[in-house]
Amino acid sequence: MKREPVGQKKIKSLFNVSLKKGTLGHCYVLEGEKGMGKSTLAKYLAKMIVCENHTACGKCKGCLMADGETHPDILYVLPEPDKKNIGVPIIRDMIQQVYIRPYEASKKVIIINNFEMASPQAQNALLKVIEEPPEYAVFIFTVASEKELLDTVKSRCCMLKLQPYTKEEIVYFLENYTDALGEKLEFAAAYCNGNTGKGKEIAENQEFTLLRKIVFDAFIEFIDRKNILPLSEVLKKDDKGKANDVFDCMLSFLRDIVGYKIGLENRCINIDYIDKIKTASGKVSLEKVLSSMEKILEASGNLQRNMNFNLTVTQLIFGSLEELHG
Repeated sequence: MKREPVGQKKIKSLFNVSLKKGTLGHCYVLEGEKGMGKSTLAKYLAKMIVCENHTACGKCKGCLMADGETHPDILYVLPEPDKKNIGVPIIRDMIQQVYIRPYEASKKVIIINNFEMASPQAQNALLKVIEEPPEYAVFIFTVASEKELLDTVKSRCCMLKLQPYTKEEIVYFLENYTDALGEKLEFAAAYCNGNTGKGKEIAENQEFTLLRKIVFDAFIEFIDRKNILPLSEVLKKDDKGKANDVFDCMLSFLRDIVGYKIGLENRCINIDYIDKIKTASGKVSLEKVLSSMEKILEASGNLQRNMNFNLTVTQLIFGSLEELHG
């Protein structure tokens, strides 16, 4: 029997109550950044729906088939092989399958992960079926950001945003899904900003520890000597995934500066850099640190929306960050 996914109690409770009252909606969107466990949660909610007791008991026939991804009434919609997006043909094929009544359960669940991969034309092709679906159909889409969805799609769905996991939930997750122990586990839990996937990556990946040192040293060089070159060298590698890790490190460093400035140094995460954080906090204003954090978050969001990598990074380095010394 698979474990219940950690956290997201409000979303689970919503489905639990709706199933008990018979008021389940027809279309839900789970929104959350990469690593938040959207697809895992979507599978669990589908399992609740097809469970004989609607509790995801893990013991009934419906749950066992759901855990094995063999339930005939849970449909996973995937992109065509060798294609990055979900096109109109995939959606049309899915619609045909939607109108086939469920075999085992009272509902048929259609899961589309990474629905931001659906082209505008594909999203438009969905409108009629999600507006007037068969009474037994339940759609669950996952997206990194609702901004990637057409307004006409959003207006027909129940939007559910995944909330950051508590430190206790992160620790529980890492204890059960990684080999991390002691300080390494605590560091990953504190550093991942409530993101289980990110916490797992930090706990298991020595590369992140090395990257953090490189970024911090480059950032300190920038703050101490106004030398932007080392930081620009770190960022100007056309790797969106690595850039987001760099952004996370930068935000962590700046967040600790803010903590030090407002008297909350006991909450700083990067304890091994606390002396350098203290020194840096005396060289930059709180207002400019907060502004830089906002710009980094904006740049991260732009990369998630597939905006031009080089333009995004150049604007951040030679525009927003230089304001720290402005």
